[in-house]
Amino acid sequence: MSNSRKIKISKKYRYNKSNLDIPVISPKLLLQGEWLKQAGFSSTNTVSVEIFNKMLVITVN
Repeated sequence: MSNSRKIKISKKYRYNKSNLDIPVISPKLLLQGEWLKQAGFSSTNTVSVEIFNKMLVITVN
């Protein structure tokens, strides 16, 4: 199993109550797959996500 994955950042659209005509666009990242299980994550875990030097660090609580 590779320790590295390339995942595309997608867009999340949401609408502000004060202006429903113009969406606010935010980056969205979806992590899923068997490789998460192999890395020690399960569907019952909660995680902490920290930002460190332009990296996301995800730790099982």
